[in-house]
Amino acid sequence: MLLSDKVLREHRGLSFVRRIKAVLWWCYMHTEYPLGYADILKVMPTDEDIEKIYRDLTYGERSYETIPQ
Repeated sequence: MLLSDKVLREHRGLSFVRRIKAVLWWCYMHTEYPLGYADILKVMPTDEDIEKIYRDLTYGERSYETIPQ
């Protein structure tokens, strides 16, 4: 079991968007060289960004460039 799976299991009450955001934060915090908190807030997608990406992917558009590499 991955730790991200554990995080999602322990936070089952989160909305779909918040669950995605939790996984993004978990992945980001486990990168080799994380940025400072102020810089993270500049590059992390907002709830609205996540909802737009999900809508675009659901309806056939691809938004690969909207998520920071």
